[in-house]
Amino acid sequence: MKRLLWFASLTCALVAACTVNLIEPEGRACDANHPCGPGLTCQGNVCVFDEGLSGDGGGTGDDGGAVDDGGFDAGVDGGEDDAGVDAGTDAGTDAGMDAGTDAGTDAGTDAGTDGGMDAGFDGGYPPNTFFVDPAGDDSSDGRSPTTAWRTVAKVNSAALPAGSWVLFKAGGVWNESLAPIRNGSDGAPILFGSYGTGRPVLDGTGSSGNSAINANGKSWMIYRDFELRNWHGGFQLIYMANTHHVRFENLYMHDADKGFHASPSAPSTDITITDCVVQNISSGSYTHGASTPAGGTGWVVENSEFSNIEQSCFIDAATGTVLRNNSFFNCGKLTSTTDRHGIFLRGPGAVVENNEIYDVAGSCVYITFEGATVESNRLHDCSIAGIEWSETSTSAGVMRARRNLIWDVPTGITIGTATAQTFAISNNSLHTVRASGAAAAMGMLIKANTEVALENNLVTGSAATILSVNRPGPLGAFIDRTNVWHTTASSTAPFVWNGTPMSLAQYQSASGQTTSTGVDPMITSTTPSAPDFTLESTTSVRDYGVTNPATGMLTPGCDGAVDHYCGAAPEPGALELLTP
Repeated sequence: MKRLLWFASLTCALVAACTVNLIEPEGRACDANHPCGPGLTCQGNVCVFDEGLSGDGGGTGDDGGAVDDGGFDAGVDGGEDDAGVDAGTDAGTDAGMDAGTDAGTDAGTDAGTDGGMDAGFDGGYPPNTFFVDPAGDDSSDGRSPTTAWRTVAKVNSAALPAGSWVLFKAGGVWNESLAPIRNGSDGAPILFGSYGTGRPVLDGTGSSGNSAINANGKSWMIYRDFELRNWHGGFQLIYMANTHHVRFENLYMHDADKGFHASPSAPSTDITITDCVVQNISSGSYTHGASTPAGGTGWVVENSEFSNIEQSCFIDAATGTVLRNNSFFNCGKLTSTTDRHGIFLRGPGAVVENNEIYDVAGSCVYITFEGATVESNRLHDCSIAGIEWSETSTSAGVMRARRNLIWDVPTGITIGTATAQTFAISNNSLHTVRASGAAAAMGMLIKANTEVALENNLVTGSAATILSVNRPGPLGAFIDRTNVWHTTASSTAPFVWNGTPMSLAQYQSASGQTTSTGVDPMITSTTPSAPDFTLESTTSVRDYGVTNPATGMLTPGCDGAVDHYCGAAPEPGALELLTP
């Protein structure tokens, strides 16, 4: 039996909410993993009030909780023991809206998962919930759908307490910029979201604002479920400066000059972007899908899509950014002539894992700073390279690349000159045939004269040059160990060592590296547009690899984990045979 070793499937639709096992309030989508809160039932996959339950939450209880006519708790109960968010009674005779517990530790205010930023309150809406409707009235109190506010301007000026929810009516359109004046707090973020079916829209047409969401100076916020569109004239969909502890969830963002734009003059930290779609970003300066600033830390981007972006889909200058389980495609293919990559890493310590990056005018992943880890990605149909490293920073570090599938690119992996960076490249699978059927330029191009370790890689296809290594000057360690270098080209010199074409035997003699092979590894399919890199069970390179590549020790285990191997030793390439 054969399996992919590492690719995690995307379990959430990119335009759907991806919070699991939360109690959903009225108007939110519901299913087996998203049950409705007390007093609500799931009808047609939407939480609605159960008409069989009392809507006023009254009864004969001791705490006299105040509610509005729609059954929404206004949070002003007189109970001595609960935390002030239930609408019922401690005697248990209310309509099921009481989420309180004794000892004043109401379970209904649980901020959920994801580091306390998740607004999945167990008891329906929290006490300070405000509604916004294009047909509302800013002179109303905003505390129910029937007394909703009308404008974003009203929301922006409101003195919202920490932990508030501000819910915009789905399907409503506002030509205003959302720029609240108040912050949330640790454990009590302010949530801006939606109620009803669909998405509320922040449309830049005719707006005087510079962004759909302006998070300048904001902390402890959640923005989710909006559609953001039509912000041109040099503007962006989301602006951040000195922004901290903020989550952007399930946003559909399109047609603007910039997507997520973080000012480099006031770095933002602890930013999460999850389950978002960013499309059609063009016609302005720095037309990227998203950018992170130098000095920023704690950025996580996951389960999202960035597509049809004029320049690079994602530009990262922060420290330690994590990009995982995303799709980046059609990047840099409009009018721009610079910064045309899928992911452009301009900061240290980035982690790029389990992404698919393709249809890019530059390189799939372009790296200029130290310490990047590029792991378990699908990289294809990029015009320069699958992975390209070109030194900007001269700080010491290790660039690691492993378990990547790379195909339909001119060069699979390119490592430029380096002065301090070292390179650990292992268990990658490269196919050197373009989708057109033409041969790629080469499998790997290595120019660095610092330490380079190439181990357990599989390179196959029809490239005339399968490996080119140029090591001028004083040499650091160069390791070529248990790789498969295979080409079907008729060339008798598919290797280049310091500018001289050579056969495999000549290259091994000149480099002193003798443990790799040129045999056909027998991958399952060599289809140029979508090769299957799984090895045939009869392959001669089963158990051929080493267990201690420079990227990290591999240990026994037939479970498909990225750090495990099955059998006596690992197979070369990204995919492990899972039967001994």
